[in-house]
Amino acid sequence: MEYESVKSDDGRTLLFSVGEFYEKIVLQNHCFICGAPPHSKEFNNEHILPDWLLAKYQLHSQIINLPNQLGQLYGKYTIPCCKDCNSELGDKVEIPMSRLLKLPFNEFTGALANSYETFGLLFQWLNLIFFKTHLKDMHFDWTMDKRQESAKIGASYTWEAMHHIHCIARSKYTHAFIAPEVMGSIFILPAIRHGSIPQFYFHDNTAAQTILIHLDEIVIIGVLNDSCAVLSTLSNTLGRITGPLTPFQMCELFAIATHCNLSLKNRPVFYSEISGKDGYQIKADLPTLEFDQDKAGTTVGELLYFQVKEMITKTPDTERILAEIKDNKRTYLFNRNGEFADHRSDLR
Repeated sequence: MEYESVKSDDGRTLLFSVGEFYEKIVLQNHCFICGAPPHSKEFNNEHILPDWLLAKYQLHSQIINLPNQLGQLYGKYTIPCCKDCNSELGDKVEIPMSRLLKLPFNEFTGALANSYETFGLLFQWLNLIFFKTHLKDMHFDWTMDKRQESAKIGASYTWEAMHHIHCIARSKYTHAFIAPEVMGSIFILPAIRHGSIPQFYFHDNTAAQTILIHLDEIVIIGVLNDSCAVLSTLSNTLGRITGPLTPFQMCELFAIATHCNLSLKNRPVFYSEISGKDGYQIKADLPTLEFDQDKAGTTVGELLYFQVKEMITKTPDTERILAEIKDNKRTYLFNRNGEFADHRSDLR
């Protein structure tokens, strides 16, 4: 039996029921933070990727590729959000994150290591971007041909699974405490900085709820729904990475993390507790850590192929290289001896 939505004493919706979440936020374009209906108050909408990031990397006039292989301008890539919530997101999330991500790599990792609150802010930010990206897919048809009846891109998503992501994404608004066992795996690694390498990259995987963001010398890979299962499993792999990553290496690590999460046999169960004494807390019940490779439904090679197939320069060998990637016969992270493939000297 589905629980009902929960409101605070001042009328804010602390917790949307799954049904109300789907009806109002997913289908009816209510403010995705407070739930206000369209035209009930002033809306100015929220960029999927924050405006400060778009400005820094000059992305407003650039194109993001959608799952239907069509493009959308980053500058117009927004979702419904009321003015009040947009301002609050800026003050409580985007401004602190913009300051944090301006730090050099060592200072950035130090800030995360020294503060659970700062680490939690990064986790909330990743959930926020992931949720906004997929909510926007409910605004796009699979085909632009008006002669054909077309479903929305997001119609095939399992929105019940997105409900938890939504709870984390709006936790600044609800003042929810996120318990440590809820935190997902987050990998922070250095990236090579070179004039020939783009300094921004963004990719995610819907089914695995994983996200990759590359900003200058910082690579962030987040697994949002695993309660750190992937991080504990891949600790040896991470320990073998001894230098900054190329774009292909960060994509390979993302594919490995995504496959690992898809292979998780029993998933954490996330839930909310709201009481007058302890307030709103988001918690998790953790199962025994087990993996089933068949459960993933794909391979690391297939995941990597999907990411890099447009990144490879066209040559007579392109098809062979892509086939080797897809068949798990080509790696970029490690050499034949299992040592990290450090490419810094190649770019001097």
